[in-house]
Amino acid sequence: MSEIVYFCVACGFALIANLLFFYMRSRLRTAGYVLPYPFWPRDLRKTLHLYSSESTAKNWSIWPVYFFWISFLGAVAFILVIAVSRWGVSR
Repeated sequence: MSEIVYFCVACGFALIANLLFFYMRSRLRTAGYVLPYPFWPRDLRKTLHLYSSESTAKNWSIWPVYFFWISFLGAVAFILVIAVSRWGVSR
């Protein structure tokens, strides 16, 4: 039962990270940047770096970048909790 709760929390964190990523992409696209679609991990890094550098120049808030990483790491942490609680830690 607790695995289902952990899974729902991980999905919630992943949803927040996804929404923040597309929020940053939409701000960059409206600013005139051409971003590739579909995107890969290097495009993720490029988008986050571009948004963080443009946020200071255009007076955008930097919070989407920080909360993206918090949400992403939260989702990964809860997935690891599910794996450990399901299969345990073997030595």
